[in-house]
Amino acid sequence: MRNATLDGKRGAKPAQFTGLGAYDFNYKGAFMCFRINIIRRFRRVLLLGCIAIPASFSVASVSVADDYETVVDPESGISTRKRSLVLHPMAETVPALRIRLLPEAFHAKPGNAATYYLKATGFFEQNAARDELSRLQKEAASKAKEQGKELADVAPYSYLEMAPSELPVEEVRKYLELFSFQPFLLEEARMRSVFEMDRNIKESDNPIGYLIPEIQVMRDLASTQSIRCRLAIAEGKTDEAIRVLSQQFALARHLGQDDFIISGVVGITIASIALSDALHVVQRADCPNLYWAIATMPNPLVGFDKAISIEANFIEMQFKSWRSITEEQRPDSFWDGVIQQFATYTEDFPVETPEDRGLDGSETSFGSLSRDEREGAIRKAIESEHTAARVYLVDACGMTKEQVERYGNAQAIFLAMKLHYERTRDDYFKWLYAPTPDCLKNLEQVEARMADQKSHPLGRWTRMPCSLLPSLVGIQKASIRLQQNLAIIKALEGIRMYGASHQGQLPSDLGQLPVPASLDPATMSPLQYELEGSSARLMTAPVNGVRSEISIRFAK
Repeated sequence: MRNATLDGKRGAKPAQFTGLGAYDFNYKGAFMCFRINIIRRFRRVLLLGCIAIPASFSVASVSVADDYETVVDPESGISTRKRSLVLHPMAETVPALRIRLLPEAFHAKPGNAATYYLKATGFFEQNAARDELSRLQKEAASKAKEQGKELADVAPYSYLEMAPSELPVEEVRKYLELFSFQPFLLEEARMRSVFEMDRNIKESDNPIGYLIPEIQVMRDLASTQSIRCRLAIAEGKTDEAIRVLSQQFALARHLGQDDFIISGVVGITIASIALSDALHVVQRADCPNLYWAIATMPNPLVGFDKAISIEANFIEMQFKSWRSITEEQRPDSFWDGVIQQFATYTEDFPVETPEDRGLDGSETSFGSLSRDEREGAIRKAIESEHTAARVYLVDACGMTKEQVERYGNAQAIFLAMKLHYERTRDDYFKWLYAPTPDCLKNLEQVEARMADQKSHPLGRWTRMPCSLLPSLVGIQKASIRLQQNLAIIKALEGIRMYGASHQGQLPSDLGQLPVPASLDPATMSPLQYELEGSSARLMTAPVNGVRSEISIRFAK
């Protein structure tokens, strides 16, 4: 199957996931379940590498068309994603807040949205639909093989590659009948303010091995929803298309409430799929103005607060003795227990120790060793790194030489490890609370320093916990790209509002809009706008070398 793309060029090859800032994602169905240890193993490159998540009963592993053309500037290397839209003037709705893409707090219903999402993906008592869907998929695979095509070029997978005007309406309608039980459940989920999977991860003996197979089925669900939205547009059912968009945004928002960063990343994926569909919706002459509907959604739409908190304290969940690592002097027998615990629960760690080096200079993953081999490697690392750890405790942490000399080698190592981790983590995470431009700039600087460890005074094993820190830069860029796309929609709706009161004319600048001009979250300044005769260009600032450019004109 081809990979799910977010903002890449239509018909692009697998996984050009530029909507998250040109990071590559692979949602190919490679495993029966998704293990959180994959995230841990590629901690520093979570948003740069390929993450394998299983396919479910839908067509999620196929790219969603977004009708962008990507042009690369050979001098700057910046990729500009271009798209042309034809808009119709439309005044704001009356009452202004009549349309809500997410329910306001007063109207939200009690209950857990996760229950409804799982029901919508579970095909409970839908045996006939499940069997027919399986038949269609097998038939598509055989057809693609016989014709030498990509699976994405064969129905039902090809539906995600088509603009609404290209869909075979009757055929798609029949296909979606297999999912006819979903809309009610998704609307019920949309109205819920709580999303809770009851993971109780803090009580897990081995959080690093926690299974989360349900995350991909949420992505699958969003792909089916995209087809449903496009069909509604093709049938002229604009209100129905907007309803589907609201359900997509709710699902994205809910996933941001989960315990894991990957859930929020999938949430960003889903929201971006919805925004690509929204650009089709707002071109319809009967589409109501959605400016205030977009404005009432939270910023950021997909939050990572809970997941970030868990990430910051993950090592404490994984190693129950972490809190017991203090300046209080403890006997060697206590530290033997700590060593054994670390050896037991580091199976999936990406750490390499000096002893792991092969004769050819290669490095072996610490996690690939047996449990006894890991314990041996830890003990060797303690013997080889304790001197550097003692120097660090004195020079960097302000302890006295007398105090440090009283510690055994293991205590010196683990105490230096804990203090170094906490300092590094906080120096990194604190920038999440700064304004966006300062946040991103400083996160990049700290991440670069963490990556350059050749001259670090501490040994590699002592620095081990820092390998578990997520790529906050990647997460921040992903969030910024999503918010840029939302800002574009708001700006388009402001322009449609202006056109409704100015005989279908475009504004000369965004300051003329009757509503606040959308700010580019990357710069905290208004989006770039240029009027060129009867058309105009709306542009975002580059994020990770990718920018968006929307050319617009009013229909005659």
